[in-house]
Amino acid sequence: MGRSNAAWPADLRLPLHGIRNEEIRLLGSGWNADAWLVPAADGEWVARLPKNEWARGETERQACLAPKLAAHGIPVPRDWSVVHDEQGNLVAGLYRYVEGEPAPGRGHALRSLVPVVAELLEAVHSVPTEEAFSCGAEHTDPWEGRWWPIIERHGKSLPPKSRAWVREAGGRLEM
Repeated sequence: MGRSNAAWPADLRLPLHGIRNEEIRLLGSGWNADAWLVPAADGEWVARLPKNEWARGETERQACLAPKLAAHGIPVPRDWSVVHDEQGNLVAGLYRYVEGEPAPGRGHALRSLVPVVAELLEAVHSVPTEEAFSCGAEHTDPWEGRWWPIIERHGKSLPPKSRAWVREAGGRLEM
């Protein structure tokens, strides 16, 4: 996650006992959420505060899907929940903090993670899609909905051989 000038919202009420407010710290910030470490009496938690409406929906779906993935042996943070304000708006996603080190950013150490990521992707994609759909996930076709329009829009700037290769590869992917 990138840097942020985010401040912890003092009026945010989380369903945790014994929060040590003076120890809350920003873990990181992405384009859709800020992640905060929240020490409490029963351990450390991560509170993800969505920055936009789309991120609120994603947080809700992630909280629904996490226990389903865990039931298939996929390692995910424990004890997911969501927090709503008095108006019913989702204001945070909560889960147990997972100890660890950030992945290396480059070089041989990063390449050594390829088999781990491949194994994780294989496990995630073996979970029945109905379980994801029951959490509000939608079927999307990134080729049709995202990549092909980009190629159509910018493909004419490619050299002729590259343009021909992209069109041919795209035709194979659509099968």
